[in-house]
Amino acid sequence: MIINLHGFNSAGNNNTASQLRSYFPDIKVISPTYTVYNFKKGFAELSKIVSEAIESEPPERLTFVASSTGGVFAEMLARKFSAKVVLINPVTNPEILKHLLGENENYKTGEKYEFTIEDFESFNVVKHDMSVPRLVLVDTGDPVIDHAKTKVFYEGYGRYMEFEGDSHRFTFFKEGLPQIRELYNSRAR
Repeated sequence: MIINLHGFNSAGNNNTASQLRSYFPDIKVISPTYTVYNFKKGFAELSKIVSEAIESEPPERLTFVASSTGGVFAEMLARKFSAKVVLINPVTNPEILKHLLGENENYKTGEKYEFTIEDFESFNVVKHDMSVPRLVLVDTGDPVIDHAKTKVFYEGYGRYMEFEGDSHRFTFFKEGLPQIRELYNSRAR
């Protein structure tokens, strides 16, 4: 089972989910829309979704594939559910979300909401678990995530791959699919 976690102001019906389903027709891919702007609420929603999915159809393997802020959730969920994780242009320090405080609109769903200081502070509980088997895919020209800091942060903790581009949306996903398959099939965890 693969669970795709979207980033800030996105939704489960995204391009990453479509590509995962096309590349992995033999694997169940779940791509929920969840409250990404409040860690406590989003983590509770995702924990319930994952628990129910595992209970109804126990997977042989479980891997989270997460973009940007979704990576924060994926790391904590991978620890909770003994899973692997693929991080795409991941947020390593939620401090970068601070500029989003105030009124926001989800570009996928159209939902308008207020990203409050309480929502922002809900990310303070996040602890990165470096024992989780991982693959990190990064666009070196990402205007949101500093790829050099990301590389230092994850150095020595799983496989790290850089692609030369200029987008936070990570346009090299197809090139990373064989490595995602490799991690998914690995015996780790």
